[in-house]
Amino acid sequence: MENLIEIAKEKAGLTVDKIESEKIALMNCVEGLEVTNDEEFAIATDLLKKIKGRIKWLEDDRKSITVPINQSLKLINGKYKPSSEILARIAKKLDSEKIVPYSLEKIKKEKEAEGQRRQEEFDRIAKEQKLMQDAEGQGSDIAKEVSAELEQEALDVIGRKTEVTQTFKTGNSATTLKGRWVCEIIDENEVPRSYCTPNQTLLNASVKDGTRKIAGCEIKEVYSSASR
Repeated sequence: MENLIEIAKEKAGLTVDKIESEKIALMNCVEGLEVTNDEEFAIATDLLKKIKGRIKWLEDDRKSITVPINQSLKLINGKYKPSSEILARIAKKLDSEKIVPYSLEKIKKEKEAEGQRRQEEFDRIAKEQKLMQDAEGQGSDIAKEVSAELEQEALDVIGRKTEVTQTFKTGNSATTLKGRWVCEIIDENEVPRSYCTPNQTLLNASVKDGTRKIAGCEIKEVYSSASR
């Protein structure tokens, strides 16, 4: 009973700042302690009890602040999150099933139209070059200059970048189509192991249930002390 009273008194005087100031002293004490007899063993267990007591105090003090906050946050999320999630699903459906397909089709048509314009320019240039080549055969210097200009014009058409609009303005809105690469898992068994992280929680649960051999793992018994 006397021991419990002393513990209660010590806890009553604890603060975060006090524990913070004790850290280095406790570390030095642990590093300098040797356990070679019962007396030193008793000192070590008392020190462990003291350290674990501070850990528990810190956790209890932290929870005294965070628990009410988390409860309030839970109530707030319960009010706003359901509607937000439903709206998010509706927005995703609208985007993926309506807006994106139309935008992609619009871009496809623009590319086809640009390709058609280029072909028409090539046809025009080719026709004019044929006329100039016929004129060159008759010794016309002007025809030679025009032919060289037409050749450069053809090269410019080839080198011209295809400009495709990916931002569409409608009324008061502007929609920009953005692409990104993503990985969707189709068959978990076929995913290379280098992309998979072992689940430590499941491994520990299996060992606790009696499993003593798991490929790629070392199963061993690890001890720790509990002080009262």
